[in-house]
Amino acid sequence: MYLFRFRLTGPTVVSVGRLGTFAFAAGWYIYTGSAMAGLQARLLRHYRGSLSGRLHWHIDYLARHGYDKSFKVIAAGVLSECELNAAVGSLAGARVPAAGFGSSDCACGSHLHWLPRKAWPAVDGLLSWDPAEPKAGFNKNLNGVNG
Repeated sequence: MYLFRFRLTGPTVVSVGRLGTFAFAAGWYIYTGSAMAGLQARLLRHYRGSLSGRLHWHIDYLARHGYDKSFKVIAAGVLSECELNAAVGSLAGARVPAAGFGSSDCACGSHLHWLPRKAWPAVDGLLSWDPAEPKAGFNKNLNGVNG
């Protein structure tokens, strides 16, 4: 599982596939996601964009407008994706900017949160992931995660 944090520098209107069109405020965002296999490839997709240009996941539509992208990863089994998402939602000032975003397969209202300032949740086991060195320490530090 992972957290993907990025910043929108100004108000941004984005059509998010069948989910609809949303006006996203300037500020920091954290998206909570999982990748059953190929976690490194998924994170690189969020960082660089889709190599084919195809937009598949909700976050694909918004990530291409983001700046100052950073990631945290956590080993499978430490928390559920929804528990990790709840930790993000408990950050001071966090709010849901788009109902149903990234949460079509669970009961969460959204897996995307807007934050008034740059932050990460305090969750044991979260590790930084650097897209400049995508494989450095990845498997050693994340037992049980497919990278």
